[in-house]
Amino acid sequence: MADNRAPTRVRLTPTWLTPARRAWLYDIAAAVCALLAVYGVVTHDEAVAALGVLAALLRVARENVPPR
Repeated sequence: MADNRAPTRVRLTPTWLTPARRAWLYDIAAAVCALLAVYGVVTHDEAVAALGVLAALLRVARENVPPR
C-alpha cells in the first residue's frame, strides 16, 4: 500500500527567532556594518555583501512588504 500522508513541514527557523527579533538583529548588523565601513575595517562593497547575506539568512524583507 502507498503511504498517502501529507508531508510534514520542516521549520527552518527556531521558534524563539520571531520576525520582530530577526528585524532587530538585522538592524543591529546594519549599524555594525556601517561603522566597520566608516572606520575602514571593511570596504563598502564588503559591507553591502554581508548585509545581503544576513538578510537572506534572517529572512528579512523590509521593502514592499506590509507589516502584519
